[in-house]
Amino acid sequence: MKPNTPDHPKTARLARALGVTRRDAVGLLEMLWIHAARFVKRGDIGKYDNEDIAKAVDWPIEDSDRLIDALLTCGGDGSYGYLELHDAHRLIVHDWAEHSPAYVRKALKRAGLEFVQTMSGQCPPNGGPSSPSPSLPSLPSPSPCSPPAKPKFKPEEVEVPSSLDTPEFRKSWVEWCGYRAKKRNRVSETAAGRQLTKLARAGPAAAVWAIEQSIANDYQGLFPEKHDGATKSKSRDGQVGKAEGGQYRKGDRVDA
Repeated sequence: MKPNTPDHPKTARLARALGVTRRDAVGLLEMLWIHAARFVKRGDIGKYDNEDIAKAVDWPIEDSDRLIDALLTCGGDGSYGYLELHDAHRLIVHDWAEHSPAYVRKALKRAGLEFVQTMSGQCPPNGGPSSPSPSLPSLPSPSPCSPPAKPKFKPEEVEVPSSLDTPEFRKSWVEWCGYRAKKRNRVSETAAGRQLTKLARAGPAAAVWAIEQSIANDYQGLFPEKHDGATKSKSRDGQVGKAEGGQYRKGDRVDA
């Protein structure tokens, strides 16, 4: 982070737009740049959707669009914000070549890669549309510098593998997605695909069991692989037999 970042007018505008302290805004920016240094060394952070970016900086994912808009427009008149729109990459980190740590620049050089460059003319520097001609009426319209509209992913509506497509599983899957949403940790598109693939390998019975166990035990993941062991353990503990008209559990002593 540059030494002047905490006192930069953009940082103050970002804090006001998000309703947080300047200290919080500085921490948010530091987390954003750390995330970029680890996962998008070229600065092409738009490869992640808005919710994933919000999660990376510990911002409420249900408010992710407001976060991105503030990062785009906090530059004010005549300057870019901390993010920029990009035709090829959706969003990029503004001036990432200057903000990035030395090890990022070295890593790109070793890999023969370069930073993603600003697209000149992509967006007016003030983050909004140019002023309309005085002779023409001004009509309300969305800012061209807002992130491109992207349908909000709804994990509960995702296509379920045919092996899991039963009413019981669909009900459990909707409950799981709702449980995660209440925890403010929604199931992302990537996570949904991986979880469904994992559950499909285990089968519908184990899948439903895994969801029930995770919700009951406040888990954030699903563990269908534990189903067989739990079932066998329950079977061993619950086996009953009859001895002289009575019942006994397996392992109990039965006198001859």
